[in-house]
Amino acid sequence: MPDQGWLGKFTLPEPSRALLDSFDNLPADRYAPNAQRERRFAQYLAFFNYKRELLLRRLPDRPFIQSAQYNPLSGGIPREFAPIEPQCDVTPYIEQLFTLLQIDRSRKYHLDVHQYRVYGTPDAAGMSVPEGPHMDGMNLVFILVVRRHEITDKSAEFSLIDPVTRQTFFTTVVGEGEGIGLDDQKMLHDASPVIAAGPERGYRDYIVVNVNLLDERRYGRRHEHGAVSGGTVIKDRFAELKRQRAIGKTNDSFERAKALLDQKSVHTIAVVHGIEAAMRSLKDYSDLRFTEQDLIAIKKAALVIGANHYVEAARQRRRDGEHTYGALNNLHEKLAQLKDLKGGEKPDRNDGLNFDRRRLKRLARDPNHWRLQKKAQSDPRLGAWYYRQYPWRFPSC
Repeated sequence: MPDQGWLGKFTLPEPSRALLDSFDNLPADRYAPNAQRERRFAQYLAFFNYKRELLLRRLPDRPFIQSAQYNPLSGGIPREFAPIEPQCDVTPYIEQLFTLLQIDRSRKYHLDVHQYRVYGTPDAAGMSVPEGPHMDGMNLVFILVVRRHEITDKSAEFSLIDPVTRQTFFTTVVGEGEGIGLDDQKMLHDASPVIAAGPERGYRDYIVVNVNLLDERRYGRRHEHGAVSGGTVIKDRFAELKRQRAIGKTNDSFERAKALLDQKSVHTIAVVHGIEAAMRSLKDYSDLRFTEQDLIAIKKAALVIGANHYVEAARQRRRDGEHTYGALNNLHEKLAQLKDLKGGEKPDRNDGLNFDRRRLKRLARDPNHWRLQKKAQSDPRLGAWYYRQYPWRFPSC
């Protein structure tokens, strides 16, 4: 979307005969009985395949619901509209919109698609927007006018309004075969009534497409509960449920880490790292069944177990005539973490290690290792690979 927050008028693809005929079979909007408006509704998941081709998947039908924050007339009310018929294929329009926006094709999107006919008669005008100037509570909104039949030139004049000053800063009539788009988070929009141009009924057929990132979808129970409650209560409730779930998983992981430590398992440290990652997302540790000092003690013991394991692995590989690079690299990582836990002091046998620095240096003096290192210093290509894989000389012990 351009910086000004709205996309100027653009020409739509030629509609199919089946699409035009589908507007003749729209049921009345029973939630706006005096608006002279007919409509259908559907929701889609939009994503792109590996060829960067657009795919639309129709989602199961659910009620359409907006928060009263955005729609004072019908907000908080689950509105059940007749589903859009299969012959109303909106794929060409969605492809055009995504191309115009140069949309990120690595993301997934949720689409609300509304199919409308608003009609005017000699006795009464049709109301495209009975709620008046409003936001829809979406990321992006597009109005695609398929047909204008026997209505006045100024019917359904589209306008954009500043949400702060409530002043109209842009107006236009979106003609037949034209579309317009806007950033729904930045401005209000409105449309004037539809007025018949003669003694017969006149109408405007159009499609509204609301585009949201899938992560910000307006679909499903969570959205519906949030819209009914005004958003705040349900948002706080879900946040608390998420926190309680995270606390429960973290406590369970700590018990698992203790069990693995009793077994002197080398996998204990992986569980500890998972606990640390979970704790970073928690602001309050009061509900945890352990303290940070408890976790540090387990982490230190787990690192010692890992270091001893990799020393023995390196010795075994050397006896078998195999290289020791991987084992020594993993050992170096464990010793570096132990050193950090001790405030920069090098770990030793007093910490539980079953080796000392002299033994470790003898182990690291693998003839093949030194030969490869010497060759790496004279061969740039080999050197780049070597130092990327093994950026060390001796583990720091």
